[in-house]
Amino acid sequence: MIDEAELRAFSFGEIQFEVTPRDAILYGLGVGLGNDPTDTNQLRYVYESALEAFPTMPVVLGSPGMWFAKAGLDWRKIVHGAQSLTNYRPVPIGVPLVAASRVAAIYDRGAERGAVVEVDRNIATADGTPVATTVSTYICRGDGGFGGTVPEPVDDWAAPDRAPDAVVTLPTLPQQALIYRLSGDINPLHADPAAAAKAGFDRPILHGLCTYGLMARGVLDSFGGRLAEISGRLSRPLFPGETLKLCAWRDADSVLFEASVPARQTRVFAAGRARLEDAE
Repeated sequence: MIDEAELRAFSFGEIQFEVTPRDAILYGLGVGLGNDPTDTNQLRYVYESALEAFPTMPVVLGSPGMWFAKAGLDWRKIVHGAQSLTNYRPVPIGVPLVAASRVAAIYDRGAERGAVVEVDRNIATADGTPVATTVSTYICRGDGGFGGTVPEPVDDWAAPDRAPDAVVTLPTLPQQALIYRLSGDINPLHADPAAAAKAGFDRPILHGLCTYGLMARGVLDSFGGRLAEISGRLSRPLFPGETLKLCAWRDADSVLFEASVPARQTRVFAAGRARLEDAE
């Protein structure tokens, strides 16, 4: 059972790293960029000439890895439920960076429904200049009922009652997860059919954060600009080789979006919200 005080005090330690051109290119290929080899807008993320890191790359940088068991959580019953990212500036390539993570919030849903744990990660240059902040939300299905008293925030997201302003088709490759895992998440659930079967899937599933990167691609392709913030819920697994349909709506200074797999009539990404700067 969760000891809330101990979990909040869990020390991740600082992680120091640099993003190499190879790292940036692998991440770009992992989220499907380069599928049109003549598209210069995509090539800037997957070709070393004038290379840039794709703006959702911070979600894989400075990760503390499989820390859950060390913190007393039942890692076998944990699901990555939601993700958010705030970008302060583009990820610099070849520059020393530091990542610092902390348990930011814990919500008790009860013994039957588990707990929710939010982990913040701040990424900065070695001199302290902020680069990005990520918030990962984990559903800990085996750790509820510990007596937590803080109520979980209510999600007020709703799709506008009108046709989408943009509809984007995003295909994935059958080998997409095998490429994406090279950016750091080597969980066998995404590569080993036996591990996937043990988890209840008939084949390996795509990383939720790969789907997250695909969402950013669809939003940027539709509206342009600089991705300042992006968030949403990873509502259902996506299988490598499936095709996504993203629907997006302009809403004041934000873009609301969600995505489904039409072939399965299944929504795989929900409550999407992005803020773009200098968009058209």
